[in-house]
Amino acid sequence: MRKFLRLLFLILFSLSAIAAQDSQQHLRKIIFLPFNDYADSKMKYLEHYIPEVMSKNLKSTSGYEAINLRFNSTPPNYSEDYFNNKALILSILKDNPAEFAVTGRFLVHEKQIIIETKVFDFAGKEISAPIYEGIIDDRFLSSIQNFSQQKDEWIRINILKENPLQSSLPERKHAEGLIEFLKGIGLSFINNSLLLALFVALFFYFGAVIMSRVVISIFSRVTARTKTELDDEIIELLQSPLKYIIILIGFRIALYVSDIKSESIVVVSEIINSLIMLIVAYILSGVSNVLLKYWGGKVDNPRIKHDLVPLFSRGIRVVIFSVVFIIILSRFNIDIAPFVTSLGIAGFAIGFAVKDTLSNIIGGVILILDNAFVVGDKVTIDGDTGFITEVGLRNTKILTFDNEIIVIPNGELMNKKFKNFVQPDPRIRVIVKFSVAYGSNVDKVREVVVSAISAIEGILDEPAPVAEFVEMGDFSLNFVAKFWIPDFSKQHDKKLEATDIIYKALNAHGIEIPFPTNTIYLKKS
Repeated sequence: MRKFLRLLFLILFSLSAIAAQDSQQHLRKIIFLPFNDYADSKMKYLEHYIPEVMSKNLKSTSGYEAINLRFNSTPPNYSEDYFNNKALILSILKDNPAEFAVTGRFLVHEKQIIIETKVFDFAGKEISAPIYEGIIDDRFLSSIQNFSQQKDEWIRINILKENPLQSSLPERKHAEGLIEFLKGIGLSFINNSLLLALFVALFFYFGAVIMSRVVISIFSRVTARTKTELDDEIIELLQSPLKYIIILIGFRIALYVSDIKSESIVVVSEIINSLIMLIVAYILSGVSNVLLKYWGGKVDNPRIKHDLVPLFSRGIRVVIFSVVFIIILSRFNIDIAPFVTSLGIAGFAIGFAVKDTLSNIIGGVILILDNAFVVGDKVTIDGDTGFITEVGLRNTKILTFDNEIIVIPNGELMNKKFKNFVQPDPRIRVIVKFSVAYGSNVDKVREVVVSAISAIEGILDEPAPVAEFVEMGDFSLNFVAKFWIPDFSKQHDKKLEATDIIYKALNAHGIEIPFPTNTIYLKKS
């Protein structure tokens, strides 16, 4: 497994390399001059901020030396009107040996900014870049960063005449090593970059097919020896996605070596990157689904397996693909801030509107996880006794002994005190109250009643039946007979049976059962 991961990481790392000439042997210099404030706005700091950002971006993403004139010694005869002063720019290129000079100007009107960019070469040729229009808002500096990245990319493609992908990756030596390897196995005769790119794509395609079959076969043999099927399911899940990832990586590297000088190659590259991220998201969601199912199978609760596991699985899948979707949008330079803000506002509004429903769903999840009751349990809630017929994500249904269905929202039920007759086990105690007349032999009453209820079929010997003398009432001696039965569903029937047997036993032994009496004393006057 480690060798496979190392090989995969090496291939991924080679994405950051390109087949290009050594930057130290062909070092070029580009001078960035201040951008003129065309309308003398209050944003004069942009004169130096724009070229500063552009020079940093170009310097960090290519092998060219980018010089920001602001941070270099400048002769006093240099003026600040660079945009239309071609002679001045050529003199600067001569004084600071460089092949190109970049300058521009910007116009600020209300909430809009327009930026023009020009590039001059050493021979005096002037090239104008497409005009940029932006909005001045809270994300203005971020939009300036996007502008500089776009213009630097335009310079690399249209001025420096290079493959844009080759300039975007600093680790080109690793890709060069890959190209040397391919040439070493028989591709050295290929001088055409497009043919070399085709061979690179085919090499990765067949390599991915062979690797997926061989590596997966090896891992399948290893996982077959384990007792669990979890690793087998994960290996089966990874087989096809990993193959497609390797193939897409091959296509992306093929774009590097193709030496195509077009802005469209950047879009194609980002599409490949997006496909790779979607496949990774598919892998993550699939693995999480397998792990959740494995966990659900371990829990002795069918509600978790059939309700919570699919719910959690869908939730994780939505989160993973949403994050990947946002990352993909950002890679295509789409401003996701308004989108995320809109999602937040919409989420707040929807959450407020369905807060009761969400409360019920959360309550249902908690009740299922707590295993407070399951379908078939006998419960008493708010004085209503019945059997649980359904434990849903929104509400719970109870069937009473009068054949009535009571529906209780889970959000309310979660905060209620209820009695479950089934837990911790189905055993239950039966209690029968009875009374005898004053003057009765208390010990004899206990003996007669215990003997009578012990003869009831289907009661438990432990705990043993008892008859307790609990109270001397107004006109009677009050007792309680207690015994246990193994099944709570027989409680009512056994209580009726015990009441009948106690009454008959008391009569048979001549023990008087009292009734309410009042004694009236009359005083003679």
